[in-house]
Amino acid sequence: MKNKYGETFFRGIIIILSVIVLITACYGSNQSTPSILLPIKFSGEYSLNGGEWNALDENTKLSAYDGSLVLRGNFECDFPESSAINFFLEHITMDIYVNGEPFFLDSRNEFGLSSSGCCIQWLNLRSSGIFTDDIVEIHLNNPHSFGNKNAYNNFLSMIYGGEVENFGSFMLKSGQSSRIVGIAVIVAAIILLSVYLAFCLLKIEGGRDIGNMGFFALFFGGYIALDTSDISLWSDRNVFNTYGLQLCIMLSGFMALICIAARIKSGAAKIAHAAVIASAAVNSVLLVLSLMGYTVLYDTAFCWLAAHAVIFAVMLG
Repeated sequence: MKNKYGETFFRGIIIILSVIVLITACYGSNQSTPSILLPIKFSGEYSLNGGEWNALDENTKLSAYDGSLVLRGNFECDFPESSAINFFLEHITMDIYVNGEPFFLDSRNEFGLSSSGCCIQWLNLRSSGIFTDDIVEIHLNNPHSFGNKNAYNNFLSMIYGGEVENFGSFMLKSGQSSRIVGIAVIVAAIILLSVYLAFCLLKIEGGRDIGNMGFFALFFGGYIALDTSDISLWSDRNVFNTYGLQLCIMLSGFMALICIAARIKSGAAKIAHAAVIASAAVNSVLLVLSLMGYTVLYDTAFCWLAAHAVIFAVMLG
């Protein structure tokens, strides 16, 4: 009985902290929704961390863990004045110079990351007149010590030109399957949570496991639905997309531990309960640090993964 109320308490604290962090991060953010249509190739050369220049071709493999990257070359087609160019930024920053003159300067490089700047996003820019014989320099930087290793290569392979009205038909299939699966899991979670609520109202025993599975399915479904490269094109709330994804990872992991602990009835039950408390403590500390502005939530991912790799190993062992 004591463990039952302890798990309920920790679960409530983590969910409340998560909601507060998400609302705080989203407050005041205002991003627009870009679109894409035609794939554009960039050719030329590249330099990592101010080193020597190397030829850029289709076989070039660039790691976002290797530091800052400078691309120098040309777009394969002209961008007349006011035409749209779309870039995919996966937790990286970007500056662009055309013939030595600034075309776009990322404010995050000057002011640092904030909750609204740490995101996966499509950035839509209006050309001031860029042509195939113009020398274009693109400066990319990964402000994190981790993230997607392939962020630079993804950037190069996902440069597009196009207008908003053409977006839907072009990107329809990009993350559609994940969203459908995620929504289906969320619907199943709502059903489970409804059953759990009915058990509680009718004071029927045995509803706790159903409730735990419902919460796990809810957060896991949210993770599946949000974990797509085109999420910013369907939802213009980049802060919500990023924080929601990270919180779903944290909460689904926490609920998975509770579900596993509930099935352990032997002498190892105390160890399982300790693992749940350890997970609650780690989640709470990381959420509070994010809420107080010491870090953006995305930067806590490595610590969370490292801690929970140990916690899950103990639990499953």
